[in-house]
Amino acid sequence: MSEYNDGPLLIFKSIPDCWQREYIGNKPNTVRLIDWSDNRLAIADEHMMMGEPATVEIINSEDGRTFFRRVTDTCHVGTLLGKEMWCISWLHEDGVGTYRDPATEEDE
Repeated sequence: MSEYNDGPLLIFKSIPDCWQREYIGNKPNTVRLIDWSDNRLAIADEHMMMGEPATVEIINSEDGRTFFRRVTDTCHVGTLLGKEMWCISWLHEDGVGTYRDPATEEDE
């Protein structure tokens, strides 16, 4: 497994206009309403509190293009419609990012 795959992977879809801004680094974060019973964010936050990495995958909701970024912060910003509102921020990288799918990696 690649060194880049340590920790959990968060996956979100984004509308094309936001996806492009996120991809090029003008908007290196996303705000999401998260039902706390969906514990993906809690797991990622727990890993990051212990100094371990987490990764976010952002998928263009229109054409399926995707990119990966290393999560740098998660921040609770409020509650809306009975759900927790969180801001997930990441380190900008050029290109698709550093995540590697272990299923596609060749054994060395």
